[in-house]
Amino acid sequence: MLRLIGGNMKRVLLITMILIGTFALSQIHLEDSVTFGSEGDDVANDLVVLSDGKLLLVGYTTSFSGELGSSKGEEDFLILKLDERLRIIWSKTYGGSGRDIAEAVLETSDGEIVVVGLTESSDGDVSESDKLGDFWVVKLSPTGELLWEKTFGGSSQDHAYDVVESPSGNILVAGYTRSPDGDIEGHVWGEDFWIVEISPSGQVLKQWVLDGGNNNEDLARKLFVNDMGDILITGYTAYKDVGISCNYVNEQAALAIIHAEGISSYYAFGGMYLEDGYDVLASEETIVIVGEQDAGISMFSTGLGGKDFYVVAIGEKGQELWSENYGGTFTDIARVVKPFGASDLLVAGHTTSQDIDIEDPLGMTDGWIIVVNENGELVESLSVGGSADDFILSGVNYGEKYILCGCSTSSDGDLESNKGKKDIWLITLGK
Repeated sequence: MLRLIGGNMKRVLLITMILIGTFALSQIHLEDSVTFGSEGDDVANDLVVLSDGKLLLVGYTTSFSGELGSSKGEEDFLILKLDERLRIIWSKTYGGSGRDIAEAVLETSDGEIVVVGLTESSDGDVSESDKLGDFWVVKLSPTGELLWEKTFGGSSQDHAYDVVESPSGNILVAGYTRSPDGDIEGHVWGEDFWIVEISPSGQVLKQWVLDGGNNNEDLARKLFVNDMGDILITGYTAYKDVGISCNYVNEQAALAIIHAEGISSYYAFGGMYLEDGYDVLASEETIVIVGEQDAGISMFSTGLGGKDFYVVAIGEKGQELWSENYGGTFTDIARVVKPFGASDLLVAGHTTSQDIDIEDPLGMTDGWIIVVNENGELVESLSVGGSADDFILSGVNYGEKYILCGCSTSSDGDLESNKGKKDIWLITLGK
């Protein structure tokens, strides 16, 4: 009898130790998952925490009915304000008869809202456009009323992907230009990084056209301004073989730095396969880019298969400190990087893999969140979503939590019932 009690106590102690160890290793968990949408496509491309503690989401809608519906044209800018419980306070749509896609949002230091993206409209709310695509910059009041809107670009396609506020209080917008005319000064070839600094009232003050070399296509996706006032831009640079194959080769993750004194630097990271940068984060000594690496599996590659999460850490002089890929044998694309704890990183995106680093697959495409330490070692992995397609596209720190947004077509698992085609998807992560 005593031996039986002792054996039970040992088993209880062992189970307790396992549970404590599991709890200690578990640093992230899904707290909430909500969707918004109607009969069309409703997608959240970016979000920001406002000074009043509320959230603002931007993206696009093709829905005609419901609280997100619009009748202006094809895709329209969609702006949603949510309270702390992720309930809609108000929604606005802006655009014309063509495609209008909001990519990023900024709350300025004076409390107003700037939304940027692509417009192919020249009617409705859009003053003018060449219909091939222009930067569209919209400034709104805190209640979502249109204060002014401006298009920037030339005779070819120009697409804005991100916006931040400069240290002087101006608006910095980044994307790419294919135009050799119009507002663009210094176009090099094909697609070039195009960064525009505009005043709070919408006048162009400065611009930078950056290119990785002759016959290179360069697309800027994300901006970051560090404590020294340097402007960091990430995306990709790809050489086009115009002489033989006419294919894009040697596509690499790109980092451009416009230093506070005005000098610019341009770096590329990766190898012979595709690498692409989607987000950038900088501390005092390290810059981190996350995106995708399409390395596949071969005797020449360290890839896991298909596309992998790609994370590269860069020193203050532009030198690569380390790079790692994470994922499985199919498609894994990292879209977000945020600081996590004292020195770790939270990286989020989406995956179609169901093996290797993905431990708990849920459906066709899942939201995938990982934590990596300062040496690039994988600490934790979490899949979120349902049985269909679920994408994480952007995210913010929200106090000690994280809010991630994107779109979903699932109606099970972590998701509510689907309301149409793509629904806006918003999740809260706790630690």
